[in-house]
Amino acid sequence: MNRQTRPDIKVLDISYPEVTGPSAALATKVYDFCGMQLSDESVNNIRKWEAENPIHKLGAFKYDQTDYQLRPEIINQDFASYMEFANKLF
Repeated sequence: MNRQTRPDIKVLDISYPEVTGPSAALATKVYDFCGMQLSDESVNNIRKWEAENPIHKLGAFKYDQTDYQLRPEIINQDFASYMEFANKLF
């Protein structure tokens, strides 16, 4: 979707730190964007789940672009317009 040709469609931009940060805060942001309210019970359940399931609880995964035959110059070239756009958002 091209935002310039479809300004009527609302889009919620979420940064990587928001995605990897506290889930309750992000869920609240998404609900607010949709005009909904996240209940206190849901927020507490999200926080409880996060406390019981810390990052890397089941092990860490390591990925490398070379595992997929990707090189920085190819990524930068192919995604240049998107990266320029995304860098303006945050």
